Amino acid sequence: FNYTLITITTEFFFEYIPGYASWSFLIDTKVSEYESSASILPFNVFGLALLQPGTNPSEPGSPSNNKLVSGILKTWTPGSWEAVMAKPDQKFVFPIIGHSNQAISRFPYEQLLASVRPSRGDIYYDQTSWDPARCTLAYVSYVGNAYELDEGCGFAFFIKANSANDVFVMKLNPYRTQDWVIDFQTSLLSELGGESYATVLQSSISYDPLPPPVGEMLSVGLLNPYGRQLFPVSMFNIFNPPRPTRDPMVGGSLRVVASASTVP
Repeated sequence: FNYTLITITTEFFFEYIPGYASWSFLIDTKVSEYESSASILPFNVFGLALLQPGTNPSEPGSPSNNKLVSGILKTWTPGSWEAVMAKPDQKFVFPIIGHSNQAISRFPYEQLLASVRPSRGDIYYDQTSWDPARCTLAYVSYVGNAYELDEGCGFAFFIKANSANDVFVMKLNPYRTQDWVIDFQTSLLSELGGESYATVLQSSISYDPLPPPVGEMLSVGLLNPYGRQLFPVSMFNIFNPPRPTRDPMVGGSLRVVASASTVP
């Protein structure tokens, strides 16, 4: 009796939502009328997926539609800057499908690290504010849907009483355009047997129509009565179409207007 041993290597790639998945294998041969019994391979897919604001988490759709917005193959587009400005407080609420393991089904958002960068180039247009040194990435919010963010912190995860209701909230700054990326990553996690995890949220705001030029001046402290001070000012929407630049700009004059709250 002669037989041949064959080793089969298969790679599984999960590109949609996390959770449990099972694959069934049947092997038959052309040499003889033989078919193996089914082999079931269970998978516990760890991770989180952000859904388009307004999507029902229990009906996320299929990998081909636009209801899944996180991951390297997806981009979330809120529309133009006018559509962003029409949103109350410029806040967008993303439903989450997250999964850890069989014992702890909720994803450990508090163990994530977040950073923001431009999609291209090295100039970030400050579409959303983020300071990793002082911003909190995860809040417990069992009651209500206020989703209050700290000053200068443009996004956070909000943990609800039921993990199916967890959300990611992002507040956009006014009059911004262009593309940017939020990178999420973890350190080594015990839930993953010492493995790490990373994903991204890629976003894009249309610059058609072009928004008005706006600027931000950083706090400068005391003013020199003799003048000749330099003030850092960030300007947006100077060019049409927008493009990154570090060109110097010569300013005119600075007019300080007193208000009723001014202290002599």
